[in-house]
Amino acid sequence: MLEALALFIILFASTTLSAASLTNGDQWGDFAGYFVQARALLEGDPSSAVVKMAELNRLSDVAPGPDAYPWGYPILVAATAWRFGFEPLAIKALNPAFYALFLLCLHLFARQKIRPTLALLVTGVFAFSPISLSLNDHMRSDSVFLFLFTLALLVNESARRKPSLWRYAVLGLVILLTSLFRTVGITLLVLPFSAFTTQPKLPPKQAISRTAAALLVFAVGMSAYRILLPNGENSYLSHFAFLNKDVFLLSLWTTFSTPKMLVSSVPLDWVVYLLLLAAFFIGTDRFARRDWEVFTLFFGYLAVITIWPQPQGYRFFAPIMPIFIIYAVAGMENLPRFKWSGTLAAGLLLLISVFNLPIITQTALTTLDRDRVISGPFDRHSRDVFRWIAKNTEADARVHFEKPRSVLFFAERNAFNAGDCAQLSPGSYALFSDQLAERADFSEEMFLACAEYNPHLVYENERFRLYRYQAK
Repeated sequence: MLEALALFIILFASTTLSAASLTNGDQWGDFAGYFVQARALLEGDPSSAVVKMAELNRLSDVAPGPDAYPWGYPILVAATAWRFGFEPLAIKALNPAFYALFLLCLHLFARQKIRPTLALLVTGVFAFSPISLSLNDHMRSDSVFLFLFTLALLVNESARRKPSLWRYAVLGLVILLTSLFRTVGITLLVLPFSAFTTQPKLPPKQAISRTAAALLVFAVGMSAYRILLPNGENSYLSHFAFLNKDVFLLSLWTTFSTPKMLVSSVPLDWVVYLLLLAAFFIGTDRFARRDWEVFTLFFGYLAVITIWPQPQGYRFFAPIMPIFIIYAVAGMENLPRFKWSGTLAAGLLLLISVFNLPIITQTALTTLDRDRVISGPFDRHSRDVFRWIAKNTEADARVHFEKPRSVLFFAERNAFNAGDCAQLSPGSYALFSDQLAERADFSEEMFLACAEYNPHLVYENERFRLYRYQAK
């Protein structure tokens, strides 16, 4: 009873603070690609989104994303937009709910591996983590993917303990749903093979049938998905063209250092992180035989995001961070010849939450004090320039912009990002934003210096300048 009450308090506090921290907008990120797909769904023509984003990627110096994201999140956005329109707060409101479900699954999974008190403290670490909760303030698939990924771990644990056909079929369904939100979800397909190492051990035929049940549900569902919706995810493979030695070395460092962000608010964060890392390997050694499929998933997923040539920061690591923390705590709890190991683990987890809580509380208060306003693609200046483009440019115009998918969604004009003067030739307009100037690969100054074009300023506001250009 006390455990359930403590869990409820943690979930309620986390969800309240997360909801209070939501801004009424977004940064210049991936959301526009999802929105283009969601609008195409509402218009009954999903293929049009793939065609438009494929052309955008083909014309761009660096493709900002795939020709189409997995359709799970666009379907979720479309369902919300059908009722509320493409309003940021309405769409973001789903994130704290999915995050609360993630925390519930995390706790239920953790208490299968460590003592209930420690499981509560692990849940508290993620419930009040500034970096984890910040994912909820973006219109991306992060929160729902995190929930489904952790749900798959929980369902697998249930299937291992009571290996019935229907439990493994449910596992296959959860893996399917997870993969519809992010392609890397297919790494979860290692989990159904846990049927071969259940305790007590199943006869080989039963183990095969249970694994096959999960894989069959996944295969049938994925086949239906491919038939019903167009596939643009294969374009992910083209991104590996950017993989080289320097990028790979950077990815290795990112893989090693990014998990530290979970404890970055704690003094001596590197020491705390290295202690957790050492404890994780102790936990891995102790539980490797029993939980081999979980560790295979962990290191397999880690390998995939390490070789991915465009690092995405903590959001890519978030799904496996619970595995890291849970088994690190299990390692500390079972330190040989150290009777206070459990107390050490509990104290460390409590310390992390104590330092995190004031940070997320301040974030929530600041957001509310600013009336949830954020500068970005949904603010007044951005809406004005996109509205002008939609009203005053030709229907077949192509616009260069650092974030071309935003033009495609808001102004409904074809767009691209050029890397030099020669790559401007497919277009006739160029849009520049002060907010994006520092990270622009092709700056406004570089554009104005292009000798082969005559640029004319046709629109300007406090943040944007739009030029029409043509060859001399």
